[in-house]
Amino acid sequence: MKKITVIIILILSALVLHAQKDIQYGKASFYANKFEGRTTASGEKYWHSKLTAAHRTLPFNTRIRVTNLSNNQTVVVRVNDRGPFVKDRIIDLSKSAARKLDFIKDGVCNVKLEVLDRPQEKNNATPIVKEAGTGKLKAEGKGGESVQFKPKFYNLSVESKRPIGYGVQLASYKEMVNLLERVRKIQSKLKQDITIQVTSVDGMKVYRIVAGQFDNRIKAERFKESIRDDFPGCFIFKF
Repeated sequence: MKKITVIIILILSALVLHAQKDIQYGKASFYANKFEGRTTASGEKYWHSKLTAAHRTLPFNTRIRVTNLSNNQTVVVRVNDRGPFVKDRIIDLSKSAARKLDFIKDGVCNVKLEVLDRPQEKNNATPIVKEAGTGKLKAEGKGGESVQFKPKFYNLSVESKRPIGYGVQLASYKEMVNLLERVRKIQSKLKQDITIQVTSVDGMKVYRIVAGQFDNRIKAERFKESIRDDFPGCFIFKF
């Protein structure tokens, strides 16, 4: 089995990262028709009829109130995808949400984002305990019942390098929980070197998954076109 090589680029400064602001201003766009039924970064399917959104860093299932600043129309959406990966945009909305904000014709609008609530934090999470003498982890549910979890192990060769040339960014994550599994599946599917860039967006640590290292943009563009159906929204990344 081909070994997965993850190259971590450390570009974080020594500054302490602050919690992400609960209010943001910027531009919003919406999903094109071709994305209907495709799988989002959270694993859910995207549907135009649902009030959902893509955000680069907010945790999945965060609820956001979005206000169209040109007409004061509002809608509440749930984050279930990552993006947008366009420099001046802060959120991608489902078509249904865009319709409620009345900017289908314009395509893009200036918005205000207000975080209403985030997923439950650790104080509300299922308690995890270790069984004496077994080394196994179990979760205790509300009724005291236990659920066994099988640990997963990853054999990674980790190097700190600074690649050159071009790659194709496939996704970005704020959480490490699903990152390794996602990288493993991408590596197996694409048979390309995978680079993880660790950076900061709006004061929050973000992990960007970049596939391939090409010496010129033309090769990177060809690779991007070959994987576009499997990775909608992917784009060229210059190292």
